[in-house]
Amino acid sequence: MSQITLYELLSEIGEDLRISIEKGEEYVKDIIVTTERLSRPGLFLSGYEEHFDKRRIQIIGNTEYRYLLSLPYEKRCERIERLIKNNVPALVFTRGNKPPECIYKITEKTAVLSTPEYTPIFQRKLYDYLCFKLAPTMTVHGTMVDVYDLGILLTGKSGSGKSECALDLISQGFSLIADDVVRLIEYPKGSVMGVVPRKEDVFQNIMEIRGVGIIDVFSMFGIGAVKDRKKLDLVIELLIVEPPLHMGRFSLKKDYAEYFGIKIDKVVLPVVPGRHISAIIKALALDYRLKLYGYNATKRVEDYLKSQHD
Repeated sequence: MSQITLYELLSEIGEDLRISIEKGEEYVKDIIVTTERLSRPGLFLSGYEEHFDKRRIQIIGNTEYRYLLSLPYEKRCERIERLIKNNVPALVFTRGNKPPECIYKITEKTAVLSTPEYTPIFQRKLYDYLCFKLAPTMTVHGTMVDVYDLGILLTGKSGSGKSECALDLISQGFSLIADDVVRLIEYPKGSVMGVVPRKEDVFQNIMEIRGVGIIDVFSMFGIGAVKDRKKLDLVIELLIVEPPLHMGRFSLKKDYAEYFGIKIDKVVLPVVPGRHISAIIKALALDYRLKLYGYNATKRVEDYLKSQHD
């Protein structure tokens, strides 16, 4: 199960969301967040405690805050204490509202935060961040590049030329996502994204080219030659074959690769001497984009040939 600490969350997005720690700063390194789902605990504060998910970060928006202020002091403190004693990861007061004074007397290890952000905007940003950080993840052997705004994963056995093809594409103005080991995450739900390693990883933007050694793509080609994430659209498997090669000339049958139960279009591309693989990859990318707009050259030819035999 994916998880992050509240300290990591605050370090990465706290400034952007203008979060201040009102109480519990000494606990943030130990508090674990395990779900991207957020709660506005209005029903809980009003007394309905069924189906309450204590794993969620609790957001006290203007509505919940005004409700709390409408309660007598003792009742207000009792409701807040019952909420915190569920060991929720954090309580966030939005719209610049300050926590009631009685909250500082509660000893449970829950962080109390505040932000001047408008509640729906804060929720959307935090939810999106948590979806990304807690998404299912896996690693695959391959090289991922961005070609014509398509995320393409090059797979194949060692020595099939994945890195060399990627280098050729990068030299023509396209971008590298990751080389050798590609981290995939299911984000957003129902789609697959390739992401770079952590920023402090020494292998970020690094490629190994056989016969050349290690190269730093960022240093050699500039900022435009690297990206930190990209939706995966197409998988191209480089298949080393020996002539003579016998393959069908064209077919409408689709092949797929599957990650997290999600099917991604896949093409098997034979690698033989004399083939300009990177040029073919560019053509595949453009052909894929045309298919997204409803134009399929293979189907057009097959339909024509079929009409000639009818």
